Amino acid sequence: MTLNRRCAVDVFWNLATLMDDFVLELPFSQLPADALWSGYLPKGSRVCLPLGRGRSLAEVTGAAARIVAAGMRPVVAVAAPDPAESRRFDRALGEFADIGARELVMVWPAAMSAAETLDGLTRVVHRCDPGGKGIRDIGVASGGHGVASGGHELSADLLRAFEDASAACIDSGVGVALLTSLVRSVEQVVEWEHSLRAASNLFRIRARLPGIAASPFRRTVPALLGMAAAAQTDPGCLISEVQFVLRGSAERTAAFANQIRRGNFVIEDSEYGYRLSMLRERKV
Repeated sequence: MTLNRRCAVDVFWNLATLMDDFVLELPFSQLPADALWSGYLPKGSRVCLPLGRGRSLAEVTGAAARIVAAGMRPVVAVAAPDPAESRRFDRALGEFADIGARELVMVWPAAMSAAETLDGLTRVVHRCDPGGKGIRDIGVASGGHGVASGGHELSADLLRAFEDASAACIDSGVGVALLTSLVRSVEQVVEWEHSLRAASNLFRIRARLPGIAASPFRRTVPALLGMAAAAQTDPGCLISEVQFVLRGSAERTAAFANQIRRGNFVIEDSEYGYRLSMLRERKV
């Protein structure tokens, strides 16, 4: 096996792994109707409510309940609470868990630094103990709907914030994923991941990609190949999940993602870089 062949095989598996448990993020203008997800998405799909700070907890709870009723797994997106709202948020976490939600995305104000956001996460986990209520995973995002805006300068404060957040989440039994902003540049996301790892980050990175409108080969495939190649050259890379931000058909995006997840594609390492070709699905 040649070096190029080995690299292509590594990129293949990295890409399939990225899509292993992808998330579909609803548009902000849309909350799920009872029948919206039941017809064409596989049972168990992860469906994230719109990232935004303008919805009431009652709206969010009702939407999550409808996703559960349709056989999907809701990822509940809520504004991170102010310290004065901790008791109210504590009750809301219990309600989310009672309807079957096991994942959250908490959205912090865009103006907060990475260290301030991590300190906010630590405070919420200490005061509300989401793991003790049945929440198993927390996504961290900002008002810009992600926390990737270039590299983060290494500082003692950021090192401390990562250490405190990691310890709190381990104690509560919750996993953490740091969400990127909508990926426009793979290089920027990789640079950001490197800068956070240099600050002792061990949390997973979930890349937010545009949903597929017409062809995945214009934007989605190049971004996925770039992230899979980054993991091939740097085995410590923490970019390990994908969240599709829907603008059109959820069906088209889910169908493409499931094809990749099942390994129904080939990777070639050409002189112009990695190329992906889809295989025809076999009829059973």
